[in-house]
Amino acid sequence: KYISPNVCFEPKCMSAADLYEGTLWAQKEFFSLRHVIKTAVRTSRQLGWGMGLLALKLNLAQRSNWGRGSGNGG
Repeated sequence: KYISPNVCFEPKCMSAADLYEGTLWAQKEFFSLRHVIKTAVRTSRQLGWGMGLLALKLNLAQRSNWGRGSGNGG
């Protein structure tokens, strides 16, 4: 169950549902298409086009797995 966005504990001053929703929001922001492309371009400039394409591929794959967790419930 330790796979995002599953909630395995309830923090002080926050419900498990709030933590779950916050995790989904953060993933949506981080793996937005705009951010994924920006990361790939930056990586290409710093490490070459091959690494940029790898960054793009990996981030798009992670983007497609949003909110799936481990499938064991949250």
